[in-house]
Amino acid sequence: MTSDRHAHSNPLITYGNKIEFDVFRDGEKVGKHIVRFKELSLDKFEVTSRLDLQITFLKIPVYDYAYFSNALWKKGRLIGLTVSIDDDGEKSSIHASTQRRTLVVVGPKGKSIVPHAIFPTNHWNAAVLRENQVLNTLSGEISQVKITKRPIEKIRAEGRLVTATKYQYTGDIETNVWYDDKGRWVKMRFRDKGGSIIDYECTACGIGSKRNIMEK
Repeated sequence: MTSDRHAHSNPLITYGNKIEFDVFRDGEKVGKHIVRFKELSLDKFEVTSRLDLQITFLKIPVYDYAYFSNALWKKGRLIGLTVSIDDDGEKSSIHASTQRRTLVVVGPKGKSIVPHAIFPTNHWNAAVLRENQVLNTLSGEISQVKITKRPIEKIRAEGRLVTATKYQYTGDIETNVWYDDKGRWVKMRFRDKGGSIIDYECTACGIGSKRNIMEK
């Protein structure tokens, strides 16, 4: 899998117009995460990401979480980002825009200026795997990370077993992300604030084809 910055600058080629994940908490489905891609002009794309979670107890909702982001990409670089979060009634937002060769980020903890070439923690662009710092789209801060390649595994995606490589984030962010041999994001796993295991299982991530279905 290539790590070239421009290899995934056209997500419509990589995924089609969207990615969808079912989200599980300790094995129980609690929500969906959907990423949509729209081409605005040559080498310019809009990427929207929406996550909706609801945790229930005895079928009664006890916790709700909603995340929405709108990102603008041009020639493989992030040039604008707006994030809104509703964490069970506690709301926050992040806004980022370009200023010369930097990105000005305003988040819950104030304003910062970061390198123009930084990747946000949206995971769809596999070129992030060669980086050691990312823009945390939950806090608006720069997170220092080490991304380590792990062995190839068989994981479930689009209702079948597919081969994917696991990458482990350590440092300011602790998570595991899987990509297939075409650089498509197909799975994620991490622990939430309470220690529960959160799993993302892909239901639509661009891997489906007549050939794949026949080989299922």
